[in-house]
Amino acid sequence: MVHSPTKLNTSALDPTLPGRFAPDATVRSIVTPLMVEEWINTTSHKAYYDRCQPITYVLDSVVASELVDSFGLEEFVESLVSEDVLDSVVASELVDSLELEEFVELLVSEDVLDSVVASELVVSFRLEEFVESLVSEDVLDSVVASELVVSFRLEEFVESLVSEDVLDSVVASELVDSLELEEFVESLVSEDVLDSVVASELVVSFRLEEFVESLGVRVFVISLGPEEFVESRVPG
Repeated sequence: MVHSPTKLNTSALDPTLPGRFAPDATVRSIVTPLMVEEWINTTSHKAYYDRCQPITYVLDSVVASELVDSFGLEEFVESLVSEDVLDSVVASELVDSLELEEFVELLVSEDVLDSVVASELVVSFRLEEFVESLVSEDVLDSVVASELVVSFRLEEFVESLVSEDVLDSVVASELVDSLELEEFVESLVSEDVLDSVVASELVVSFRLEEFVESLGVRVFVISLGPEEFVESRVPG
């Protein structure tokens, strides 16, 4: 992130003054042009939300990435406390433990992140939690899944799982624990995602290494820190 040496004009955060931000502007539309440090350090931004009460007070994945990039995960949690998004006692426990699953679940329950963004956070940090989050949602129909797996656009296949629901807990466990292509394909057959002919062709034709490479190395990194999280999510 580029750090500006000059103080930005934040008068637009005061709804009584003319400015370039609409009264119902969202967090992202304000944070992006002002940059994160200026937004956090501005004394009037909380008053802006108290007075204007924007319709959407939600941090999307871009803003969350910028916050993590600038401050690290611990400071990110603390900044949410300063915005009265998280309760200070709960946030303190999160800062001490930095347990990602509880952190993401709390953000969802507080309407800070929706389930899709939460899944993106989890896939960036831990594969296990990402797969577990799929258990409670719906994922792909059999036709789309077969086409994606057969053509080995597997990164797209995994990303599409965020928006639908297909894997039960047994399938998820096999994927996380073994990461063996044969077991994974067999589990997809048992879930009626792939038919047996397509599955046999996959097992015969492809090796596990190709399966892992096609998914992208970052998906299989079990635990990433904030820097790696930002690198994997922010373009460039």
